[in-house]
Amino acid sequence: MSAPSRSLLAIGAGGAFSVGLFTLTLLSGSLAQPAAAPAPGGGGGGAGGALVAGAIPAQYVAVIDAAGTRCPAFPAAIIAAQVQAESDWNPRAVSPVGAQGISQFMPGTWAGWGHDWTGDGVADVWDPGDAIPSQAGFDCSLADQMRSALTQGQAAGATVTDLALAAYNAGPGSVLAAHGIPGNSETPAYVARIETLAASFSAVPATPAGPFGAAVVAAARTRLGMAYVWGGGTVSGPSGSPVPGFDCSGLILWAVHTASGGAITLPHSADQQARMGIPVAAGTGSTIDLTALGPGDVIGFQLQRAGVYDHIGIYLGDGVMLHASHPGADGGVKLEPLKIAYFQNVRWSVRRFG
Repeated sequence: MSAPSRSLLAIGAGGAFSVGLFTLTLLSGSLAQPAAAPAPGGGGGGAGGALVAGAIPAQYVAVIDAAGTRCPAFPAAIIAAQVQAESDWNPRAVSPVGAQGISQFMPGTWAGWGHDWTGDGVADVWDPGDAIPSQAGFDCSLADQMRSALTQGQAAGATVTDLALAAYNAGPGSVLAAHGIPGNSETPAYVARIETLAASFSAVPATPAGPFGAAVVAAARTRLGMAYVWGGGTVSGPSGSPVPGFDCSGLILWAVHTASGGAITLPHSADQQARMGIPVAAGTGSTIDLTALGPGDVIGFQLQRAGVYDHIGIYLGDGVMLHASHPGADGGVKLEPLKIAYFQNVRWSVRRFG
């Protein structure tokens, strides 16, 4: 079992909870009562859509799918990502601070939020059929608070989902005090981890793509899981050492070359690639209309300094891209959500080839 993260579910009686060395207090209001029961059946919808077949343990698919219908901010893939991060799907998990079950509720929190969703007469924190829908109700209440904060100008710079995840990790008060995702040592990484896990759990819907864009996506998908290697990637495939792999622009040049049957050879430079092809969209990420993008479009990002596109990825659809991210065990060629502050707050250049 992976070590559970310190989250809002680890709340003590009376609404006070501890995150590391800090003790915070929940806001009053919409956190007082569980929300309505989840609609039966149905896919997760929203970020990432339905779950990828086999992405989570089969016995939890139905309850995760149902929990993901509670509110748009927390679709099935996000709920599943939280469970993965909190308990690694262990319904008997107990954290060092006493959080219990698959959703890692503290006893005091469960007393207020736990509900008998299975109808067996017992609200059981150890029963995933009770715990996961209760988790979804808690999540959606946080989303309501963060949506209100955005509307009232009390928070900015992130989506409702990301702000709610930040509140789940650090507390609503911390989010409001920071006017957005708190810049502490844990919360931004927690939000990014949940969004990344959710992207890996979600089935990208079959958005219509031109034949060339579809070919770019198909080629790139065959390289998922490969290592990130600085300078890696040629028209022939992965390269470099100690194991062959790709960097971001190396993956793009290989995928486009492969999709074109060798007719298009791009430079091994994210900045140059982001200025070639047919312009689709440009601007700060939060202003980009993702419905204008098609699968197979490439997106350049100015991450480090203005005027230079120093990273690039391939759009898959539904707010998800495929890219060679960075070195390390959690890097390599992977799926990544675009609707996180890391990408939303920088300039994009979206281009189309073929």
